[in-house]
Amino acid sequence: MTDNNILGCVQSIYNHDCYLQWTNTGCVVTNNVFSNAGSHGIQARSGGIIESNLFLNDPIGLSFGVVNGAGTTTQGGVSGRVTGNVFLGSRDIAGQGRGVCIESGNIRAGGGTVFSDNVMSTYTGGQLWAIQIGYGQGTTQYDGVGVNDLTVSNNIVYKWYKGFFTQYGLSPDASGYQHLSNVTLRNNKFVDITKTVYINSQDVNILDGNEGVATAMVSSGVWTDPDRSVASYMAAIGGTRSLANFLQKTDTRAGDTWDSRYSALPVINYIRDGFGLDAVISSSIAALRKR
Repeated sequence: MTDNNILGCVQSIYNHDCYLQWTNTGCVVTNNVFSNAGSHGIQARSGGIIESNLFLNDPIGLSFGVVNGAGTTTQGGVSGRVTGNVFLGSRDIAGQGRGVCIESGNIRAGGGTVFSDNVMSTYTGGQLWAIQIGYGQGTTQYDGVGVNDLTVSNNIVYKWYKGFFTQYGLSPDASGYQHLSNVTLRNNKFVDITKTVYINSQDVNILDGNEGVATAMVSSGVWTDPDRSVASYMAAIGGTRSLANFLQKTDTRAGDTWDSRYSALPVINYIRDGFGLDAVISSSIAALRKR
């Protein structure tokens, strides 16, 4: 578990819970808690497998393939999958508005990259979108390949300010780092979105989407309790009803002890159950790479 508040870090665009450079190939990130990041929960500049992690109040939960500033862009693009994660809440960065769960770019053609089966819930305080596809801006941005062969499917975005954003300049007619090709949205649920669901996404294949309000999902029996939180999880297991208590429990375990109640997976499955989703199971790194 990483928590910038506990570690004493300040809110800054340069402080992240996890920072994976372009040289970190073959990465698998699973069953972690990333909370209260100064900026990003994870910067996965080299792509990889990001599965079954819990993101709590991070200004930007996950950056996948994107490089800004003086960093090195992965030549030829990245690939991988982002599945089974839960993003709860967000915040600004020292007064600068944020509120993004997944930002992505430089995704290579033929990689079969998938963002699927994630839950993104409850942050209307910002003015941004839950999911963004685009490109980095910086020293090596021209080494990027754009966004290609990406499927975004079976995700739930609930009580967010906006839904899905395609960065301006990304287009099938553009070349290089601004090229857009074969991006498909399928069977995603955008529910109780404050403003616009799709922004600048006319060149994205949007199939079988579901936009609505939570009352309809609950009354139909599809969702049982979409407003579950880490605080309500703590109450459900007999603890103090607060996020701070959960984070304190995860951070102050005695050495050589492990209480699985204060780890990512049981919270993820508790949240998923409120949305009528099946539980995710823990898998070895080797097994995740074989999927």
